[in-house]
Amino acid sequence: MYQPKYAITHKLLKSINRIVEAHALIVNAPLKPKWEAGLRRQALVKSVHSSTHLEGNPLNEQEVAQVIDGKKPKREFRKRDILEVTNYREVLRFISETFADPGLVINESAVRQLHKLCVQNIEGMENESGKYRTVQNYIVSGRDRIPVYTPPPPQDVPPLMKDLVDWIQKAERDEISPFLISAIAHYEFESIHPFVDGNGRTGRALSTLVLYKLGYDTKSFFSLEEYFDTHPEEYYSHLNKVRKAYAENAVPDLTEWIEFFVSAVEVEMTRVESEIKEYLKGEDLRKGLKKQEINSRQFKAVKYLQEHGQIQTGEYMKRFKCARDTAVRDLNELVERGIIQTQGSGPQLRYILK
Repeated sequence: MYQPKYAITHKLLKSINRIVEAHALIVNAPLKPKWEAGLRRQALVKSVHSSTHLEGNPLNEQEVAQVIDGKKPKREFRKRDILEVTNYREVLRFISETFADPGLVINESAVRQLHKLCVQNIEGMENESGKYRTVQNYIVSGRDRIPVYTPPPPQDVPPLMKDLVDWIQKAERDEISPFLISAIAHYEFESIHPFVDGNGRTGRALSTLVLYKLGYDTKSFFSLEEYFDTHPEEYYSHLNKVRKAYAENAVPDLTEWIEFFVSAVEVEMTRVESEIKEYLKGEDLRKGLKKQEINSRQFKAVKYLQEHGQIQTGEYMKRFKCARDTAVRDLNELVERGIIQTQGSGPQLRYILK
């Protein structure tokens, strides 16, 4: 059976503890349904854009959002480019809807289904969808497409994939950290490269599936793919570093790859945590403002300060269409109530949240 080699480092434990802490706040935060839907939508668009963009898809984030909504972007794209976007959207739908049942297991059938959805209706993949490759493939780099890694020969793919999913199931039973399982599954899948095409998207989807299955879907609020897309050199460098040992038939040490992967989860999870903290802070402030019985101009001014950080008297007058005396009175009242405070003096006098 597949047995990965890695060490549990202080860095790894620190990241995992921080993820667990952030996850607890996120799933227990009292968010309004509309705001939850917005976070979920944002993560969906980022995940679809990032995973396809990593493979060279030319659509930007806004265009991906339009395609997800069934709209046609202004720029013209190949049919394949559009299909890659809609297909990955279906992959994420499959994960969220199917594996909401914790009783389901991650098996070869599930992995094949991820691949089918990734490449469905794409020209040239009609006979390859969900099927392990029967030819040798290569991972290439640069415009010259220089081979940087040769995956195992096709006859080795079925037993290697069986070993991988068997290990995933055993690791779950042994209660190994979901983040370790997800990281290792992604690395081993990409090293096997079991399909003719679509391995990158399928491998990242498998990582997401593992996290979702093991309780870290985090309300579908965060996008792991985005971190990889914004750090592509690190992403591929870490993968290629351990692949070198794999290609030499040595047992690769996955510690550095796992640390990188888990730190990516930490960054994305804490980013969402920060957004939610700001939202909750704003909610608390709004509730407090209602109790203070401030006027509508003052209420809008506080919301403006939340978004922009500061305001001056002249700007207050223009934005809220009031006389100077009214602006000064409004702002001084907010200062007296302890809601805002002043910075600077004279022409540089400005108001900020306290």
